Amino acid sequence: RPAGSENTEVEMLYERVEMELGSFYDEKLLPPTQNRVLVNAYFLMENTGSKDESMQVVFPSRSAPICRKELSHGERYTVYDILQESFQVIVDGNIVPLSIVKLPFGDCQDFEWIAFDANFPVGKQVLIKVSYEMQTFLIDVAQEINYILETGSGWKGTIRRGYVILKFPYT
Repeated sequence: RPAGSENTEVEMLYERVEMELGSFYDEKLLPPTQNRVLVNAYFLMENTGSKDESMQVVFPSRSAPICRKELSHGERYTVYDILQESFQVIVDGNIVPLSIVKLPFGDCQDFEWIAFDANFPVGKQVLIKVSYEMQTFLIDVAQEINYILETGSGWKGTIRRGYVILKFPYT
């Protein structure tokens, strides 16, 4: 979404989010085998306005829009954290520099976002690919994997087509 959700003539034509569940091994942890989710998200954007737009685009740096999660007595589940160092954003085939900005979101007054600059020429489709890893350091009986979809509402109009694809390491 555009930083600050300012008015824009840029539409999201297509969104495809692929989440692949896997595992990793770290002998310093107990148990040493932990879960990991690889995320690749593709966004096809188009400026439908009458002038080119350049803006800072932001992407959530955490997988849930909450500042603090309180669990009821006895409630346990695994939450996946985004590894910020794994973030990579490619705009029209070029890796772009990233920064962190703090903006309000959900219950958070200073939610951290991954920010990058993007140009949207009039009438040209721009492909943005966001890749990152999420992992957990404890595995409980129940697993919770989050992906924030509502941030797409900052663009003009509605998302024309969207897919969320989950890939599991077993049938």
